[in-house]
Amino acid sequence: MSGTLRATQTDFRELPPDEHVELGTNATVTLTQGDVELVVAVAADPSTLLALSAAPWEERDTSSEARTLLGIPIEVQLCEVAPSDEDLRRLLEMADRELTHKNKMALQALTLLPLPEATIEAVEHIIRSGLRLVNHMDRSFLLEVAANLPSDPTRDHLRSIASDDTDPHQEIALRSLAEIGDDDAQVIDNLQKMLHGRPQERVFAARNLASQKSIPIDFHAEVSEEDKAAFWIALGAARDGNLQGLTKLLTNVDNVAFHRIERDPINSYSAVRDMRPLPESMQIHLSQLLRNNQLASAVEDFFKRLIKSTKNERALTDGIRHVPHILAEKIRWDLQQVPGLVDLQSFESADGRGWTAMEAMNRAQRGVLLSELLQKCIKLPHKGIALDSVTNLVARWSRYPWYPDLKGLMSASRKTLDSESAWGNREISNQIGWAASRAPIPPLLRLVNERIHRGNLTTPDLDLLVSAIATHWDEDPPPRGVLIQRLPRPIRDKIAIERAEAAPSVRQARAWSSLEIDASGSMPVWFSLGSPAYRRPDPVAAKGPEEQSSHQLIVTLIADGAEVSPKAARKWLPSDGPLEPVEFRLSPSAERISLRFLIYSAESSVLLQELLGFMDLRGDSDET
Repeated sequence: MSGTLRATQTDFRELPPDEHVELGTNATVTLTQGDVELVVAVAADPSTLLALSAAPWEERDTSSEARTLLGIPIEVQLCEVAPSDEDLRRLLEMADRELTHKNKMALQALTLLPLPEATIEAVEHIIRSGLRLVNHMDRSFLLEVAANLPSDPTRDHLRSIASDDTDPHQEIALRSLAEIGDDDAQVIDNLQKMLHGRPQERVFAARNLASQKSIPIDFHAEVSEEDKAAFWIALGAARDGNLQGLTKLLTNVDNVAFHRIERDPINSYSAVRDMRPLPESMQIHLSQLLRNNQLASAVEDFFKRLIKSTKNERALTDGIRHVPHILAEKIRWDLQQVPGLVDLQSFESADGRGWTAMEAMNRAQRGVLLSELLQKCIKLPHKGIALDSVTNLVARWSRYPWYPDLKGLMSASRKTLDSESAWGNREISNQIGWAASRAPIPPLLRLVNERIHRGNLTTPDLDLLVSAIATHWDEDPPPRGVLIQRLPRPIRDKIAIERAEAAPSVRQARAWSSLEIDASGSMPVWFSLGSPAYRRPDPVAAKGPEEQSSHQLIVTLIADGAEVSPKAARKWLPSDGPLEPVEFRLSPSAERISLRFLIYSAESSVLLQELLGFMDLRGDSDET
């Protein structure tokens, strides 16, 4: 068997709906569960393409717990895929220069992403080189963004600054570590002291201690409404098992009183972001309060959001697409042909005719319409009115299913450059960034890279990128005037764990055959990863669970010119050593057989590697 092995990169890329990418050559392509099913369906019955093209923007159902790929059940576990080194190269080049405002934004964006190993080392070098210079003019900024990195050396560097009483930036280091939930003893001790300090310090300490999951905190549950930290102290006490304070504080209040206790909408928003998943006792208690009490609507909404499952938090936007630019332009033209539709007045009231028209639109049309309306909001004469209009529009839009028009949203964000005052621009970009964050991050990164390459990157472009990354896992848009600059704590924790416990990389793929057709008219073909030599495999003893890695693969074989049995097989990838060879049986119907081996991750249905080759039955045995 002869052929060529296509190089497999360690990174994965999204397959945009408007582009054609040849699998396994320039880039490895990531497929969602729904994509895998569609590929298999079309391969089995090409006429399926006609049905799909008739309604290409309808959402595919990927909600059931198990699917089947070529007869093998696959558990649905959708996941986000980290951008590659190439995706991040231009941002890294910007961050490695003098820290102008744009370059600082590029560095901040990098610290928020789950980075490949080479890029994270480069980002660490940039940050720690600046931190070593006590008088560095941007050291405060570097301390704030350094805390985002799930890196032990960088985290230890921040802890050393936080413990140095002579360092002028000690307090900033302590606060940055507290904001990301660092459980260093000195950080916790400092927060405990602040809990008994001035009102502003007390609120900061209570908020960060309430979100601290790894260390029990000695909260005093009895608080009064007048205490500015009452909201967070009651939540922190409930997290640690003392539920009476929260019950007393919030179950017998109306909406006005709740907002007075809440103090600021960012508090309930931050609680939902950073405290989930709740301890079981707290979750059960809140569920009982919802069932057994007539709560104010604001309290009821807050409790429901707080106990909502975060099982698939990394999969929040998996499968959601953005609108390709060519299609967006066509939709934009179509929308403008409808009198009054692309008009803010049509959406001013809750029952405006614009909302009625929305019901009949598909997801792509809604996404393009949003970008058009946001541009009109930003052009309103007063910045405060513009911010209100943008916030209200995005909040209402979040109730509908839609696909982001990324180029249109970036154009809307750039409209802030036309205003005389910079006030409110970042808050507006934060709202638009949440809208952009409903799409996967890599296509937005590619848009930014395109603008860097052309030399026309603007500050709002980077504001949008940072906001989109920071809010990518948030189900709801941020409240008015709030800047979200960090990932939710559960996501930061998960990225750090996944980086520490990364699955073994996919190894070199090989396939071989003896070209011996037996009496049944079939012949064996073997496939393996990391095989030490091309040879007929010896019997391999089955390994116990303790000897297997936690990474399971699905290997499929598609042959042109032969029937294949089985069509696919599941195999565990050992922590070291080769994959146990997979045997397929081919029943040839031609003298030349083209072969495609496809290797998927069983956990996420991601296409990891592809091997192409052919068999010439007229020649001698050869191998790929």
